[in-house]
Amino acid sequence: MSQEFKKCLRQGKIKHFTPGPRLAHKELRLAKEDLETSLKSLSENNYK
Repeated sequence: MSQEFKKCLRQGKIKHFTPGPRLAHKELRLAKEDLETSLKSLSENNYK
């Protein structure tokens, strides 16, 4: 663990919460979907 991470934990900027591991999986899945959509739009020259 980096010193910066440990510092954030000590200062209360990062907190553990029970549903965290489940949410992390969901967030990674959604991020992957967003990336796939973005790559498709880019290949179709569909810029927003």
